[in-house]
Amino acid sequence: MNSALLLLIGSIAAQPPAKSNLEQGAPAEIRFRDNSVMKLSILDSSLEMTTDFGKLTIPFAAVRRIEFRMRLPDDVGKQIDAAVLNLGHAQFKMREAAMADLLSFQERAYSALTRAAASGNPEVRKRAEDLLAKLRDRIPEERLKIRVNDVVHAGDSVFAGKLENAVVVVRTRQFGEAKIQLADLTNLVSTATGAETEYTVESIKFALPQKAWLDTKLDFSSGGIIQVTATGEVDVYPSQPSVYVCSPKGRKRWGSDPGKQMNPEAGTLVGKIGANGKEFVIGEKFDGTAGESGRLFVRIVESPWGVVPTGEYKVRIAGGSSQ
Repeated sequence: MNSALLLLIGSIAAQPPAKSNLEQGAPAEIRFRDNSVMKLSILDSSLEMTTDFGKLTIPFAAVRRIEFRMRLPDDVGKQIDAAVLNLGHAQFKMREAAMADLLSFQERAYSALTRAAASGNPEVRKRAEDLLAKLRDRIPEERLKIRVNDVVHAGDSVFAGKLENAVVVVRTRQFGEAKIQLADLTNLVSTATGAETEYTVESIKFALPQKAWLDTKLDFSSGGIIQVTATGEVDVYPSQPSVYVCSPKGRKRWGSDPGKQMNPEAGTLVGKIGANGKEFVIGEKFDGTAGESGRLFVRIVESPWGVVPTGEYKVRIAGGSSQ
């Protein structure tokens, strides 16, 4: 658990209990920069964003998810800049101290070190390259992505720009009301009903014997809420149209089937968490939690006759964060 989260808990524990309950505000799951997660309600009514096309006011009630850009408080930015300069200091002890300082800033120093790795000073360049290698070894790749804009998914639209809010006002069931710095966050995901992302899972691509998976690009933390609904039809034997038809939960119409004992799960929508995760049945509706942390993948169980099916499923997923 990071220091920001500890400070948050300490500050809100000292406050009197909130009079209103967690149902007020916009329910959400936030992810801190150390990948820890907290469920809470957003009490702010809206976000202010500056884009290339002007300023926007985005109601929090419409927000599905947010990917936050890297924010550096002024004092942290100055400390990182000073440490980068000291990578080329005349004294060995100062150079070593600068490396230790920069490593302690973790991904917050990544952008400055990337620039330093192109320095004309061989000492600075070498030390910056060494630090970048250590950060890449210690920190997950998604946390090292340099995002120059905040990205807000609201309704059916996606907005990129700079959020003007420095903090977000929240309430947790356990600790009451508090303010959280946006600089401490990587993602926010709405857990309100209707806060969903829709995908089209085409059988021609994702119902093949090769078991190709659709990458939802949604990451879930262990214990995080996963809610999926799916509709549509897939014909797993299209040479006899509408005879061997499946819904996301499996067989819907199945004719006189000479191969009915083969692959009885044909047409079922399934998922997994992580590239090597255990496969689980989604069907027409899945309402559960992630057993481990990782990316959600989905596919359709292939035809028992090894043919290319036709049709598709419309899949709506609530929760998760886009990295």
